[in-house]
Amino acid sequence: MRLSADDAAVLTKVGEHLGHHARADLADRVRLGDVCGKDTERARRKKALTRVSSSRWAGSITRTSEDQFQLALRCLRDERTSLRRTARIIRARLAVPCGRRRG
Repeated sequence: MRLSADDAAVLTKVGEHLGHHARADLADRVRLGDVCGKDTERARRKKALTRVSSSRWAGSITRTSEDQFQLALRCLRDERTSLRRTARIIRARLAVPCGRRRG
């Protein structure tokens, strides 16, 4: 994509503007914590974003924030499961006296 210097400057400003609001919305979503779908306050967040951007951008930003939050939560839960499994294996190995085998 070949842009003029003016177009590149405009796109940079728009990206910075939307990026700032996307980060703020994600932080707002994280503060809400692990709540059910109706309690994510998406309508309130979208309305606040619509004041500083278009409705389409606001909807896209709030959906993306929710997706990022849910993915991060799934990754944390998977990591917790993996750590618990590893801890069980280590405890079982430590329970076997030195020089002996079990299983």
